[in-house]
Amino acid sequence: MILLSSTAFVFADETKTGEEIEGVQTKEISEETADGKWFKIGDYHYYMLENGDFARGWNEIDGKMYYFWYSSGKMAEGLSVIGSKGEHIYITKENGIHRGITKLENGDTYYFDDNGIGKEAKIKQGDTVYYFNKNGKLYQKGKSYISNASAYSGHSTTATGQKPRFGTIAVDPKVIPYGTKVYIPYFDKVFVANDCGGAIKGTKIDIYMNSSKECYKFGRRNIEIVVLEDIK
Repeated sequence: MILLSSTAFVFADETKTGEEIEGVQTKEISEETADGKWFKIGDYHYYMLENGDFARGWNEIDGKMYYFWYSSGKMAEGLSVIGSKGEHIYITKENGIHRGITKLENGDTYYFDDNGIGKEAKIKQGDTVYYFNKNGKLYQKGKSYISNASAYSGHSTTATGQKPRFGTIAVDPKVIPYGTKVYIPYFDKVFVANDCGGAIKGTKIDIYMNSSKECYKFGRRNIEIVVLEDIK
């Protein structure tokens, strides 16, 4: 049973948890729908169903999906972590659960799948590529190019004074500054720009290989490269 009054309410079927509200002042009904009523109590939203129970778990309201905490009936608002798998979701009262690429109020960017769950993903929009971690949070982005790439070996020191290794690329530093990380899908590896060459112009790159045999095998080919940017 749920007791409502002009002063306060408590959930009679709950034990004390971090989500429980005791003795808070009720506010006006913020909105009525075909299947129930929205309440705002303090800073939190609740939804009362036609049978008088407060919604818990996943509920579809006016075509939008919402999640309400089982312990208190509060709407999960903003970025929340739910379930035994620790799934990340983002909900607002106006829009329900968010899907796709979403920029949060704190400036973080997330990707939510069709079910509204944060997921690991690589998404390309135009020539920009976005990389999201297992929780859906953006951790890397970059600009994609088709590069005319070749390979070299045998050098003992790069233009930046470092020992070359597989993972080193030579670039045009006017286009790709030294120290830039470059993801090359062909190798599924992140390389570092720390060398240059007189014939390397624009987005051309030269990939350091450990042997001349590997250089001949790679030859020269057009491949995709992604010039990565730091996420601030």
